[in-house]
Amino acid sequence: MAYINYRYDFMNYIRKFFDLESLIWFVILCIVAIQNPYSETHFTLFWPSLFFDIKSPGYNIGHSMSFFFRGEIIKSIDAHILGIPCIFILISRIIYQMKFKYDCLKIIEKRGNYG
Repeated sequence: MAYINYRYDFMNYIRKFFDLESLIWFVILCIVAIQNPYSETHFTLFWPSLFFDIKSPGYNIGHSMSFFFRGEIIKSIDAHILGIPCIFILISRIIYQMKFKYDCLKIIEKRGNYG
């Protein structure tokens, strides 16, 4: 009986349909969907807010997206007006990247693996 590495097969399956960018966006959307939107603190990459307590233009956009995933549309709009459009932009980007990768794989399979 041959040894089958299921973890390797699963990773190859993921790599077949997701490229790195779409995988990162998908993971970010999953993290935002499960985060607690009622928490006062959140992670930020906007360095002036870390040192000078300046709020970024995208402040609360993660909270807005999290409220939307919980079905609280009014609170989502109150947190940040661009939270809902951001979700749809990211989902469309993920779908576009997956379609592009699938089309490239079809072309490679049609042409053959000889380059």
